[in-house]
Amino acid sequence: MDRLQRFSGTGTVRTDGGDRSVDELSEALADPRRRIVVSALLDADSSVPVADIVDRIADEKQRDTDRDGSPPDRQRIRTSLVQVHIPKLFRANVASHDDDAGTVVPKPALDDTRALLKPADSSGGSV
Repeated sequence: MDRLQRFSGTGTVRTDGGDRSVDELSEALADPRRRIVVSALLDADSSVPVADIVDRIADEKQRDTDRDGSPPDRQRIRTSLVQVHIPKLFRANVASHDDDAGTVVPKPALDDTRALLKPADSSGGSV
């Protein structure tokens, strides 16, 4: 059986981790930083160091704010990932944080996000 079934009239997808509503996954992917986390996990197909995701976000932010020349605050980016964005992905069963290893770990619903992300939508807006 495929892990991701077609979206039916019920508005749910069935994953190994249980039913997830399309709305729940869409909400988890609503923020550009969370989309970057998910994109990094999908690209790696395994755990990703938090520092690598911070670098991706900082690079994206630098491109967006290159006019003023101030570098992105990597510690603030890391804090927002660990305290806000990864917990949101955890609640949607998409990813979790391994604090000891300093990594973001994929969870069962990660594959379901592929159906909601467009290939060109790895960041999708200002971070």
